[in-house]
Amino acid sequence: MKAAAEGNVEASFSALEAIGAIMESARDEIHESIVRAYLTLSAQNQSALVVSQTRSEVRALNESIRAGLKSAERIDEDEHLISALESSDLTAAQKLDPRFYPEDHTLIFNRRTAGCDRGTRGRMIAVTRSGIVVEAGGKIRVFETETRRSHHGLHASSTTAQQK
Repeated sequence: MKAAAEGNVEASFSALEAIGAIMESARDEIHESIVRAYLTLSAQNQSALVVSQTRSEVRALNESIRAGLKSAERIDEDEHLISALESSDLTAAQKLDPRFYPEDHTLIFNRRTAGCDRGTRGRMIAVTRSGIVVEAGGKIRVFETETRRSHHGLHASSTTAQQK
């Protein structure tokens, strides 16, 4: 990890390879190889961290791993749903377009602005010619068109509640 933190990719990769942490698989077998490796380590009471490049890959791997853990009776069949916020990573233009906000979305302010403290949660109600209408902190707020284009406007991360 130290080599990776220092930006020494070659030494970091070599260290991971030396401990057997690097696996090679055919492209069409990667998903199953990762799941098998995780389940094998879990059966040995070892911990593992699976990293993937896209959220869809992460979801698919999580679902497969959970199914395997249930089959092996390593986790209970009785599940509890929780909400998890997931960043939408919208572009500046997408943030101004209501089509990119599902009905159950949540906005989280990245910094104090327009009377909303950093971390305040809200939701976009509408985009009008005059600005963005947001419900946050128990109030309806309008971020004017000029404001939403500046660095002092709505700086929020759009997130969607995910049931897990």
